[in-house]
Amino acid sequence: MAGLVKGNIFNYDVTDFFYAASDDVESAWFGYLAVTTDEGKVGLGRRDILVAWRGTITDSEWFNNVNFFQTSASELFGAGNNAKIHSGFRSLYTRTSSKSPTNKTIAREQVLKAARELVNKYQDEEISITVTGYSSGAALATLNAMDIVANGYNRPTGNSQKSCMVTAFAYAGPRVGNHGLEEEFMTLGDHLRLLRITNFWDPVHHLPSKFLSDYTHLGEELKIDTSKSDYLKRNFIGISSVDLQRDTYSTYIPPPEHLPAEYLDGNFQVEEELEFYATTKGYKRKDNMEEELEIRATTLGFTEGLMENLGQLFIAHGLEVYLHGVAGVQENGFRMEIDHDIALVNKHLDRLKDDYKIPRKWWKNKNRKNMVQIDNGHWKFVENALEVLDQK
Repeated sequence: MAGLVKGNIFNYDVTDFFYAASDDVESAWFGYLAVTTDEGKVGLGRRDILVAWRGTITDSEWFNNVNFFQTSASELFGAGNNAKIHSGFRSLYTRTSSKSPTNKTIAREQVLKAARELVNKYQDEEISITVTGYSSGAALATLNAMDIVANGYNRPTGNSQKSCMVTAFAYAGPRVGNHGLEEEFMTLGDHLRLLRITNFWDPVHHLPSKFLSDYTHLGEELKIDTSKSDYLKRNFIGISSVDLQRDTYSTYIPPPEHLPAEYLDGNFQVEEELEFYATTKGYKRKDNMEEELEIRATTLGFTEGLMENLGQLFIAHGLEVYLHGVAGVQENGFRMEIDHDIALVNKHLDRLKDDYKIPRKWWKNKNRKNMVQIDNGHWKFVENALEVLDQK
């Protein structure tokens, strides 16, 4: 269980998992579709269909992310437009691997088929479609949301007059395509809304460069700055290369019920990956990253104080850090406005101040058994929790 049921009135049931692959990316689980339960429908006020795309995990996906060359989007949106998209994201969305024994259907077809089935099933109710993704998953969610609307998958079969709103939430996403794609996006405005959430110190949403092949962002932007939060650690000194690598990885969006076993434990080649990560960003060696980040800071829009807040570059991209930021008001400092559990910051990371006594990366280590979820959905550390429960 991912712990998304207690204290949550917006309950969903997972209906489908989907997989993606290309000749450059090995076949892997990439996300899921879910639909609100009857109870969730009451809480939300409508029946919502959710599509969630995870972020980068494997080595081959990292290589795919830096395939910045653009290619025509005519396969998705037809001929007669100037839309071009990131080649890596396009291949992952619309291709599969000839070597894969299981992934015979492209991710696009899997998601559109499942979405259409749910729209048909609930067509007599008020429905909506929410598409969300994190990091590279935000890019895929953007293409997927546009695809759904452009090709009528938000309408029941045989009823073109009845369509539902599609809303996309893109967390920490890179740029996806050119100004031609932006023009295509604008034509879908009556049935599509897209909100990009960006964290000030996160470098990912500055990529690919807007000066490279006419890249641009889509939708409306919600800016956050988690460096203002007094709940989070600020120091960079003492962060090991292993922690640095793991915390800059694009953490997946876990499904409400369970995650395929192959993703429960990371087994990354940390040093080699960090070396590759550094070189793809233009740094000659990872040992020189601090010096070169200072030199290159202006390209990211930072004009001063970079070294004082260097750690923020590597804290700011975490998904739970993003959710923490969205839950706060950032005028005149930072204060929590939404009852979002701060313990979740340390679920996969080590970014919550020690004062709050929440173990680091507790979801995957021995402290998992000592984290107890109370009725409001928040997590609390209880020493020897299993023994305490047995005594009761």
